[in-house]
Amino acid sequence: SAALARAACAGFETEVEPRIVAGVLGPTNRTASISPKVEDPSFRNVSFDELKDTYAEATRALLAGGADLIYVETVLTHSMPKQHWLPSMKCRSLLKIRFAL
Repeated sequence: SAALARAACAGFETEVEPRIVAGVLGPTNRTASISPKVEDPSFRNVSFDELKDTYAEATRALLAGGADLIYVETVLTHSMPKQHWLPSMKCRSLLKIRFAL
Protein backbone atom coordinates (compact mmCIF):
# COMPACT_ATOMS: atom_id res chain seq x y z
CA SER A 1 0.00 0.00 0.00
CA ALA A 2 1.01 3.61 -0.41
CA ALA A 3 1.02 4.07 3.36
CA LEU A 4 3.52 1.23 3.81
CA ALA A 5 5.73 2.64 1.05
CA ARG A 6 5.55 6.12 2.60
CA ALA A 7 6.52 4.71 6.00
CA ALA A 8 9.44 2.81 4.47
CA CYS A 9 10.65 5.97 2.72
CA ALA A 10 10.60 7.95 5.93
CA GLY A 11 13.57 6.03 7.25
CA PHE A 12 15.71 6.81 4.20
CA GLU A 13 14.88 10.32 3.09
CA THR A 14 16.74 13.48 3.99
CA GLU A 15 16.25 17.14 3.08
CA VAL A 16 18.80 16.69 0.32
CA GLU A 17 17.57 13.28 -0.82
CA PRO A 18 13.78 13.09 -0.61
CA ARG A 19 12.01 9.85 -1.46
CA ILE A 20 9.01 9.66 -3.78
CA VAL A 21 6.18 7.14 -3.52
CA ALA A 22 4.59 6.20 -6.86
CA GLY A 23 1.13 4.68 -6.88
CA VAL A 24 0.14 2.48 -9.83
CA LEU A 25 -3.26 2.19 -11.48
CA GLY A 26 -3.99 -0.65 -13.88
CA PRO A 27 -3.88 -2.43 -16.04
CA THR A 28 -7.50 -3.43 -16.01
CA ASN A 29 -9.07 -6.40 -17.73
CA ARG A 30 -11.82 -4.15 -19.14
CA THR A 31 -11.87 -1.61 -21.95
CA ALA A 32 -14.56 0.84 -22.95
CA SER A 33 -13.00 1.59 -26.33
CA ILE A 34 -13.50 -1.76 -28.12
CA SER A 35 -15.96 -4.61 -27.93
CA PRO A 36 -14.96 -7.95 -26.40
CA LYS A 37 -17.57 -9.58 -28.68
CA VAL A 38 -16.43 -9.90 -32.29
CA GLU A 39 -20.00 -10.47 -33.44
CA ASP A 40 -21.29 -7.28 -31.72
CA PRO A 41 -18.93 -4.31 -32.14
CA SER A 42 -21.24 -1.97 -30.21
CA PHE A 43 -21.19 -4.13 -27.05
CA ARG A 44 -19.22 -2.92 -24.02
CA ASN A 45 -18.79 -4.86 -20.79
CA VAL A 46 -17.93 -1.70 -18.83
CA SER A 47 -18.82 1.96 -19.19
CA PHE A 48 -16.50 4.96 -19.09
CA ASP A 49 -18.31 6.08 -15.94
CA GLU A 50 -17.62 2.74 -14.23
CA LEU A 51 -13.94 2.91 -15.16
CA LYS A 52 -13.75 6.57 -14.12
CA ASP A 53 -15.32 5.84 -10.75
CA THR A 54 -13.02 2.87 -10.13
CA TYR A 55 -9.87 4.79 -11.11
CA ALA A 56 -10.96 7.82 -9.08
CA GLU A 57 -11.53 5.68 -5.97
CA ALA A 58 -8.14 4.01 -6.34
CA THR A 59 -6.44 7.37 -6.97
CA ARG A 60 -7.98 8.90 -3.84
CA ALA A 61 -6.81 5.91 -1.78
CA LEU A 62 -3.26 6.10 -3.14
CA LEU A 63 -3.05 9.85 -2.49
CA ALA A 64 -4.52 9.44 1.01
CA GLY A 65 -1.88 6.78 1.68
CA GLY A 66 0.91 9.18 0.77
CA ALA A 67 1.60 8.60 -2.94
CA ASP A 68 3.41 11.53 -4.56
CA LEU A 69 2.59 10.56 -8.12
CA ILE A 70 0.26 8.20 -9.92
CA TYR A 71 1.49 5.95 -12.71
CA VAL A 72 -1.28 4.82 -15.06
CA GLU A 73 -0.29 1.56 -16.71
CA THR A 74 -1.58 0.23 -20.02
CA VAL A 75 -4.25 2.73 -20.99
CA LEU A 76 -5.50 1.94 -24.49
CA THR A 77 -6.71 5.45 -25.17
CA HIS A 78 -5.20 8.65 -23.75
CA SER A 79 -8.60 10.32 -23.65
CA MET A 80 -9.68 8.03 -20.81
CA PRO A 81 -7.46 9.43 -18.05
CA LYS A 82 -7.04 12.92 -19.50
CA GLN A 83 -10.68 13.77 -20.13
CA HIS A 84 -12.60 11.59 -17.74
CA TRP A 85 -11.10 10.91 -14.34
CA LEU A 86 -8.11 13.25 -13.95
CA PRO A 87 -10.32 16.36 -13.92
CA SER A 88 -12.50 14.77 -11.26
CA MET A 89 -9.39 14.33 -9.11
CA LYS A 90 -8.35 17.99 -9.66
CA CYS A 91 -4.94 16.90 -10.96
CA ARG A 92 -2.72 19.73 -12.08
CA SER A 93 -0.82 17.94 -14.82
CA LEU A 94 -0.50 14.76 -16.83
CA LEU A 95 2.87 13.47 -17.93
CA LYS A 96 2.57 10.97 -20.75
CA ILE A 97 5.37 8.48 -21.28
CA ARG A 98 5.07 5.82 -23.95
CA PHE A 99 7.46 2.98 -24.52
CA ALA A 100 7.48 -0.61 -25.66
CA LEU A 101 9.84 -3.45 -25.03
